[in-house]
Parts: sequence; structure tokens; C-alpha cells
Amino acid sequence: MARYVEALFVHKLRFLALLVVAVLVAAAVGYELLNFRASAVLEVQDPSSFGANFVPVGWSQNSTPAENLSDMVAGVVKTSSFSDALANRLAGASDTVAPDQVSGTVSSVVANLKLTVTGQDLLTLSYSCHSHNLCVGVLAATVTVLQSQLVSAEQARGGSISSFWSVQLKDAQARLAAAQSAATNWEAAHPGATVAADSTDPDAVQLYTDLQLWRGKVAEAQAGLSQADYLGSTSARLMQVGLSVAEPAHLASSRYIGDGTSLIPAALVVAVAAFMAMVLLAAAVRSDRTARDPRAIERLVGVPVVATIPKLVG
Repeated sequence: MARYVEALFVHKLRFLALLVVAVLVAAAVGYELLNFRASAVLEVQDPSSFGANFVPVGWSQNSTPAENLSDMVAGVVKTSSFSDALANRLAGASDTVAPDQVSGTVSSVVANLKLTVTGQDLLTLSYSCHSHNLCVGVLAATVTVLQSQLVSAEQARGGSISSFWSVQLKDAQARLAAAQSAATNWEAAHPGATVAADSTDPDAVQLYTDLQLWRGKVAEAQAGLSQADYLGSTSARLMQVGLSVAEPAHLASSRYIGDGTSLIPAALVVAVAAFMAMVLLAAAVRSDRTARDPRAIERLVGVPVVATIPKLVG
């Protein structure tokens, strides 16, 4: 052990230089990889407040409001309308993002926005980047855009269902009109006979069956269209008044060391430098052939040491 301490003292400048270089490299790596995290919390109202049996369009009855909101946000973020809206929002806030960085920032949000359900009605949004001011500003803009985009998404979902039932209603009404025309023509061709379920004429019975079928289809399509209009408008209303920001965008990591992820590669640099120092120290000790006691001299020259001359100080 003494030989290692002595070698370390002899080569202290070299090891000190290695230590300084390792610290500088670790600091540079840590700074380049410094990562900050901003977060915000959205709160969504329970849909039951809009009606005991109300289930918003696209929501699952088996999931909590926050889980359904998370699925909605994940879907909205992937749409081009969200990207365009966020780009426009950031372009108007040049103090947050430089104009030439807007496109890259939007792509980063789409790829890196994290969603975490933190309660039955709470959803935490997190975004990480290399500047704490940028993270907070971008996440604040993202939350604002999401609020409007979620309303539009529910309106679009309700509109697609309404469109489906509108087509079904139009088709059923056309078929009902055709069936009524056929029944009228048959009665005109058979004076005194009527289209009825108890008619002895099979054609009359079939015409009556067709009339009942398409009357039922028309009623079903009308009910479906009415329900779709209600669901669409109420779902959009839920996003308008039932979605709020419980916690605005704020820095969720340290202002100085970020979220701590950059400490790992910096520590690895220091560890590698320490390992290299140990290897160099071991090599220095092994290459040092200096005799430090009589027994070492006897092993080197093969003859016994008779006496030693003390170091003269004068």
C-alpha cells in the first residue's frame, strides 16, 4: 500500500491533470445532456354531472374520466390539426420559440409529450427539453391548444355519428316512400282491397310488411340521429366547461441540474477517469524497480547486505 501512496505522490501532477480533465469533460457532458421537465395538470369533470347515463362520444364506461381523457389527448396530439394549431400558437410567441425552431419544437412535443393519470379525474402532462424557460412556455401553449382541440375532436366525433344516421334516415325515408307508392298503386289496381296484414292476397301482405319495416327503420334512424346530436353537443360541452387546468405549466425539475438524467453520463466519465487512474497507478508501481530496504537489495544482487551508510546531512 505504501508503494502505491508513494507512486501517487511522485506522479501527483499527472494524476491531478487527469482529475482536472475528467471533471471538465464530465461537466461538459452533463451540460450538453442537461434536461429540464415541465408539467401541468388537467382536471376533467365526471360525465355523470351531465346525466346519470351520459357517456361522452368515444369514451369507455369501464375507464375513469382521466383515463378516457388520456386516450383522447393521445389521439389529438397525433393529428395534423393539432400540429398546425400549436405551430401557429408558437409562431405568435417569438419570445418562447425562435421562428426557425417552431417546426422542430412541434415535432418534439408530438414525440415526447408524456401523459400520466394521477387521479380519477386528474391527468398530468409532462414535456422535457434542454431549456427550462422553453419547456414551460411550450407546455403552456400545448395545454391551451389541447383545450380547443379536444372540443373540436368531440364535435367531429359527434358529427361523424350524426352523418351516419343522416344517411341511414335518408335511405329509410326513400325506401318508405317507395313502399308507400307501391301500396298505393296496388290498391288502385285492386279496387275494394286494402294493403293489410290479414289480407288474403300475399302481395298485399308483403306490401304491408315492407311498409312496417321501413316505418320502423325511419323511426330508428330518427332516434339515432337525435341521440347522436345530443351526444355530440353534450360531449363538446363537457370539454368546454368540464375541462380545467388544475395546475398550470411549471418547472417540475431542478433549475440547476434538470431532471437528473445528465448526472448519469457525467458520473460515468468520472468513473472511467478513476479506473484509468488506477490502471496508471498500478502500472507505475509495477515499473518502479527502486530498492527500498536491505532485503530488496539482497534479492536484486544475490549477496547479503553487511551494513548501511546513513544519509549525511551537512
